[in-house]
Amino acid sequence: MAIEFNCPYCTAAIRVPDEFSGKRGSCPKCETKLLVPDVVPGAFANPETAAPTPPPRPNDDAAVAVGLSDDSVPPIVPVQSPASIFRSLEKKRRRGKSQQLAGMLIPAVCFFAFGGVVGLVFVLQTPELKGTLRGNAAANMVVPTVNVPIADLGLTESEREGVRLAFRTTPDSYLSDQMTCRVELTGTSLAIDVEAGDGFSWYTVNPTTDVVLASWIRKNANALDKARLQQATQAGEDLCRDKVIRANGTPVEIAAEHYRDDFGLNFRARAFGYAVEAVAGKRRSLCAHEDNNGTLYFILPTGISKFTLRGRKLASNALKFTGEYRVIVAGTNAAAATVTEPAEDKPAADAMEVQSGEEPMSDPEQETPDQPTGKMMSPM
Repeated sequence: MAIEFNCPYCTAAIRVPDEFSGKRGSCPKCETKLLVPDVVPGAFANPETAAPTPPPRPNDDAAVAVGLSDDSVPPIVPVQSPASIFRSLEKKRRRGKSQQLAGMLIPAVCFFAFGGVVGLVFVLQTPELKGTLRGNAAANMVVPTVNVPIADLGLTESEREGVRLAFRTTPDSYLSDQMTCRVELTGTSLAIDVEAGDGFSWYTVNPTTDVVLASWIRKNANALDKARLQQATQAGEDLCRDKVIRANGTPVEIAAEHYRDDFGLNFRARAFGYAVEAVAGKRRSLCAHEDNNGTLYFILPTGISKFTLRGRKLASNALKFTGEYRVIVAGTNAAAATVTEPAEDKPAADAMEVQSGEEPMSDPEQETPDQPTGKMMSPM
């Protein structure tokens, strides 16, 4: 005979030989240690009529269990229907999927939590690009000429010769109430000069006196200068080709603002001067000069006591610099009245001695073929 009972933990049906009555074993389904029920031999049979128990054969369960201690696991055989077996397998499958999903989710959650902490620390530790800078007024300042070699503008040899002939005859000047930007031929280069208009003066500010701002400039200088040179070189090619067409007698619309800002003023800048503008009231002015010490020069209305230094909108209205600084004009800096940086021929990649800027103008006047000067009026 065999002893049949249910596991008290998972309710699986179990059958074991009589010899394991009262002994300990483990459930074959949940592997929980349990005690086999103690069945008194002959409790439900007449001892006089009960057939003698045959001796165990070598392959009997009882024979296998011979010599096992009370702590050994007897050969417990579960008695389960196909449906119960299917349910058991399904539970195991679901449990495996749950464990697998948990194993995937836990690392992902930890990763994103770690990234969020790092980002928060970075944001908290990154100082804002805001503050106050000291500025000065510089009366009667004369900035050096910037020379841009024609050979560096991507023109063919015939186009370069045509440009030299056209500019040798008539230089170009782009006028506004705020400034005059003049482009003329000097040897094999185009010389760019800037002068302040009546009622306007030069103002200086050195952004490198702010530690946070100086660090930002160092990190972004290369990328800014690359963008500046690309835009300036393309605008220079446009200017030269239009100049040759006009010299040949064909009417061409004068894109004076494009020539002045994107060619003339960009070649007068270094990296940071290219990325910023000064705002005084409603007037926006581009940087007019940036010297070897990083000092920026702007042409602004005479007599102002403060202005704002902020990012300049570039191609596609992108802002390379997102900070904003208030500049307090402390007084007149007589020593800055004349800039003595050498004006010598340089390749386009190095021609960044000076930049002049002002508020981008609207409605530029068109120039006829016999008028070499492009004019723009500034909104007040």
